[in-house]
Amino acid sequence: MSELEVHTVIYLRDGFSYEVSEIIDAPTKSALVCEVVPVEEAWRVGAFVASIPFEDIVRVEIFAIHPSEKPHETPHITGFRASGEGVPRE
Repeated sequence: MSELEVHTVIYLRDGFSYEVSEIIDAPTKSALVCEVVPVEEAWRVGAFVASIPFEDIVRVEIFAIHPSEKPHETPHITGFRASGEGVPRE
């Protein structure tokens, strides 16, 4: 039991999903302030602090996994689009 890794994933109304790394003790009662990592690989560029209004959270999943059953993950970092398509120009 002591070796289990616990993961908390929050799903937002706008379709984004985040894994909560650490909850931050903030003096607010209307939002969850925490360090998060995007669940979708396309947005995974590191962790950041987010202030998420409670009404925007539609689902929370908490699960645990033993390190011996954890799939081997290889970090996949994609580059920028070569054509610049979809990038706003000033």
